[in-house]
Amino acid sequence: MYYPLTFKSVYKKKPWGCTHFSDFRSDVPEGMIGESWDVCNHANGSSVVTNGPLTGKNLQELIDMDAKGFLGTEIPAEWFPLLYKQIATSESLSVQVHPDDTYAMEHEGEMGKTEAWYVVDTYSNEACLFVGLNDCNEAQFRQAIEENRFDEYLHKIPVEKGDVVYVATGTIHAIGPDVLVAEINQNSDTTYRVYDYGRGRELHIEKALAVTNLDLKGNLIKGLKNEQETYAHTYYCYDQNFSLEHLDVHPYYESESDKERFHILSCIDGEGAITTNEMTVPFQLGDSLLIPAALGAYEISGDCQLLKTYQPNVAKLDQEILDLVNQED
Repeated sequence: MYYPLTFKSVYKKKPWGCTHFSDFRSDVPEGMIGESWDVCNHANGSSVVTNGPLTGKNLQELIDMDAKGFLGTEIPAEWFPLLYKQIATSESLSVQVHPDDTYAMEHEGEMGKTEAWYVVDTYSNEACLFVGLNDCNEAQFRQAIEENRFDEYLHKIPVEKGDVVYVATGTIHAIGPDVLVAEINQNSDTTYRVYDYGRGRELHIEKALAVTNLDLKGNLIKGLKNEQETYAHTYYCYDQNFSLEHLDVHPYYESESDKERFHILSCIDGEGAITTNEMTVPFQLGDSLLIPAALGAYEISGDCQLLKTYQPNVAKLDQEILDLVNQED
């Protein structure tokens, strides 16, 4: 019943999209594809299983069937907490901001949107992310939008493969051109656009100003690496919403599912397989898998890099990282 689940990606056309997903996938539709929702259970996209006896069932059907087994004993069945996607760009996205949970629930009927980005690849020297503003007050904010020169205030971060940025709610941000980014965020699709490079789409200035903290600014995260003989495990960032971690497997990594919470694994380099008592599930670059909470022991083999994300027990994760730091000391 429980095994590593693979899903059919939900593709989204965007004006800033490109054809980069076709470099490593064969199921990409024609057109400017900007987003691939790889593990999702939202009104705007739901994951459908593509492997094993559960093929054809969507994530909500699995939750209805056995919420504790698939999600975990500590994850409420009423709201799937995470949305894992990949974003590929030919131009900058709109400059935008996301609300916190309180504002989002009151005005949009869903959770807020804290997120983090991992740069899977870059396609030019222009690759960058924008996270936060440089010395901008509300009057300057409004005037810059009216005069179509808002980008001069953006805090620009040139990026390369492997860079990571955490984006708190209330932070003005945008993904720049020529990047492939893995994004983990709360299960929300609420975005307030403040600047869109003249594309003619709706802006949400008043709502954006209501939720923006003009002092917030993001920077690259180095992470804390635990180097072992057959793998390396790096902790990048976490809060009550999600943890973003990195596994560099060479040649294997043994683990066990957490009965309290499911995990998402996504291959960002190389290829490999996950083996359990029930079956072996191969994966390659671009594939994402859900590890059910009740799965039990499993082994990842191959020469590959994976992102690992889940909604953590913060106190337990604090202690796990503290123990690691103490070992290094």
